[in-house]
Parts: sequence; C-alpha cells; structure tokens
Amino acid sequence: MAQSARGGPPGGGPRVREIPEGDNRLRLVCPDCGFINYENPKIVVGAVVTWQDKFLLCRRAINPRKGHWTIPAGFLELHESVMDGARREAVEEARVTLGALCKVAEYYPSPGALSEYLYSYVALCDLPDGSAGVFGVADEAEDIKGHLVPFDALMALVASGEIANAPLILSALWLQRERATLRARGSD
Repeated sequence: MAQSARGGPPGGGPRVREIPEGDNRLRLVCPDCGFINYENPKIVVGAVVTWQDKFLLCRRAINPRKGHWTIPAGFLELHESVMDGARREAVEEARVTLGALCKVAEYYPSPGALSEYLYSYVALCDLPDGSAGVFGVADEAEDIKGHLVPFDALMALVASGEIANAPLILSALWLQRERATLRARGSD
C-alpha cells in the first residue's frame, strides 16, 4: 500500500463511514486505498469449548504463529458485551454456538507492559460432528483448524509446552481443577 509523506495512507486515510464487504458494522474506511480502521476496546475474549470430555481447540493455519494452539478468541467490538463477544468469536472462528459460559478469569497479561485486558471462559455446549475442520472469517484472513481433543491429550499438550498460549494454559488448568464440577452439572 502506498503511503503519504507523513507515513499514513494517501489521500487523508479512513474518513468514510460504511459497512465493509463481509462485515456487519459501520467502520471508517479510506476510499482511496480501502484501509479499514477497526475501532475496538483493547479487551480480548475467548472460550475453551467442551463437550463429552473433549475440547475444541484451534490451531492457526496461517502466520502469525502458524501451527500454534489457541481457542476461539478475539477483540470485542465497540458496545458489545463480553459474553456476546465470546459467542461471536466462537461462531466466526469455529462455527460453534456456545451454551452456558463459565468464567475462568479476567486479567491483564502483564499490567506493566500490555494494555489488553482478557476474559477467559469455558463454554458448555453440544458440538456437531463437523466441529473439527478449517474455519475462520475469510475477510479477516483467519484460517483456523479446529480439533476435538480429549482431556488427557489437552493436559499432555500443556505439560509438554506445545501449548504456549497463556489464556489456553490458564483455562486448561482451571478445567483440571473444575472438571468434576462440570461433569456433575451435566456437561459430559
């Protein structure tokens, strides 16, 4: 993309409010270059989805961090509730409609270094047979491979260090502690 002398997009940058193709919200768009200014709070939401003692994990199929394990997660939109954001991200990234949400934690990854604030959930729901596969929003360049992983395999991935994603590690450890309670509630 070409840039102006001041380093931004040519022609004054995003200045037209419209709904970009593939989106459902008004955004500021640059009519000259197509740049979209995504305004959102620096709040990230995500959920580990569980069903019959299996967990829907995602593996990034593109860079950055291609091959890394993750959960359906992303930034909140403006004026969106935390739970609505978690539900939206699950549909966008894994084509899953979440049931009950159990809050794991809310936290700063590092209060002195990062301004993002995270909400982690475990979501109880029925997963259809097609829950494993490649998902993501095409316009957001999200190729995400969904995998149904048994609990013991999830914990082995954490123990081996193959899962290097703090929200997923935190949620897995929470699941380890709360698994019996979730089973008693009928999530399995």
